Amino acid sequence: MPASSSPVPAPRGSVGRHALEGGAAVTAAAAMMSACGVTAALALGAQNSTALSRLVPALLSMAVGGHLTLDSGSAATSGGQTGTPGDMPGDGLTLELGGQVSALPLPLTFLETIVLAVGFLRPLRRRARPTPDLLWARFGGALAATLVLFTASALLGHGTVRLPKGLMQSMGTGTGGSGGGNGGIPGNGLSSVGFRTDVVSTAFFALLWVVRRRDRLSRGPANDASSPSCPQPPS
Repeated sequence: MPASSSPVPAPRGSVGRHALEGGAAVTAAAAMMSACGVTAALALGAQNSTALSRLVPALLSMAVGGHLTLDSGSAATSGGQTGTPGDMPGDGLTLELGGQVSALPLPLTFLETIVLAVGFLRPLRRRARPTPDLLWARFGGALAATLVLFTASALLGHGTVRLPKGLMQSMGTGTGGSGGGNGGIPGNGLSSVGFRTDVVSTAFFALLWVVRRRDRLSRGPANDASSPSCPQPPS
């Protein structure tokens, strides 16, 4: 009986092709995250409080470790007076909020990792073993796409969120009088909170997110009889 021959692997491909495929893997991961972010925001009714075109990029930035700054400096006082917690004049107390948030939406981060790994490795399964320079080109394309996409998402990730009426009333919005009659804070409460994504931290942590997965990505598909494995790039 003639011996069965193993399938002939496809050519390795050019440096440019590997770079484009690396960038496409990151683009696919970001697109999947955006779709899931929009779905989650719509399910929560966030479109009634802020523009999704600003909120979703902020979620993408936070998913890779970017920082989000909150600010309510647009709050206004009533009656032109300023109150202090000590004398509580009933009018003119302005409530402001400011700070920085650093949180990871773990479902989005996990999804991005899975899609990136599949998009990065899947095209290599039927090809000849790529040389280290081709693998570095692939990795470089992924880094370049990461820098462009997540810098853009950080630049877009700013806007204003209108707070729910129940929360505003509990904080004394429009109640006036001593204590507002509802146990809240007298004077004007918060009606909205602004948010802004930090571009530098987002770009840095997004690149770090890809670099930390270099060993896993460079390991290539599982080494079996039907799919050639990929060498690790030199350190």
